[in-house]
Amino acid sequence: MFALGIAPTNGLYFTMARILRGKGLPFPLWNWGIFTALSSFQRVIREELRPERRASYRWLAIGFYVCVAWSVFWFVRIATARSFP
Repeated sequence: MFALGIAPTNGLYFTMARILRGKGLPFPLWNWGIFTALSSFQRVIREELRPERRASYRWLAIGFYVCVAWSVFWFVRIATARSFP
């Protein structure tokens, strides 16, 4: 179940990286740079002039956050399980 969240998360993350780098913004991939990257992506969403593209970016961000939440939920559930299947 954990892997069902990780695969799409990585795909969405690298799609956001391509969008940000296309706009000339840095997109650090590792460690604490993810928070900088996500705030930069939120800024790109706010500054986008075309409403259809802004909506697409917003759905991309929502999908990313949902996949991360799914992955964290299952990681914690697996890590705290008393017995493993």
